[in-house]
Amino acid sequence: GDRTGIELPGEIRGMVHPPRSWSKISITRIPMGQEVGVTPLQMLMAMATVANGGKLVQPRIVKTVIDEKGNVSGNLRPTIVRQVISPETASQIALALRGVVRKGGTAVEAAVPGFTISGKTGTAQKAAPGGGYEKNKYVVSFSGFLPTENPAFVALVVLDDAHTKDPNLNYGGTVAGPIFSRVAEQAARYLDLEPHEESETQTPAGRVALTNAR
Repeated sequence: GDRTGIELPGEIRGMVHPPRSWSKISITRIPMGQEVGVTPLQMLMAMATVANGGKLVQPRIVKTVIDEKGNVSGNLRPTIVRQVISPETASQIALALRGVVRKGGTAVEAAVPGFTISGKTGTAQKAAPGGGYEKNKYVVSFSGFLPTENPAFVALVVLDDAHTKDPNLNYGGTVAGPIFSRVAEQAARYLDLEPHEESETQTPAGRVALTNAR
């Protein structure tokens, strides 16, 4: 629930309740994301921690400082906040998350031909103003990084109450996954990453058409 420390004003804390304030059902709800609140950047930092071998790295807007003559006057080195999990555990999680995007996973549509990807879907019910949750309204997401073995890019796609032609398919993998795929493919080209994996022979699920996304 801590702030990330990014150089932007107005950042808020996340919401992670200590065990002493849990209810009798908290232990069954927290593992699937309920009773927890995070900003998109905080969620992205969690995925980046896995990609960085368990190291929590402070996000930054500025990478290099250039003076008025065009000379590089300073490079900002990454700030490692702490080692959250061991490199071995991070590697195991990355391999497990790779299965999410492979054949039989919940986000096959997030795949990028030629690259290994580790990622996770998110499908959250929208809280109702008076308590409980709104019917058929969700915040869907997909967060991932590539390549799995030597990550160079991490991203998060979030859609708030996306309007799909089939509400029964309003899930992170089917709605946010394809968007991640297109963004990640362009990022791989921009970063000049070489494809390193043969594409699996599979028939991806049909992409969900968005009628209106906010």
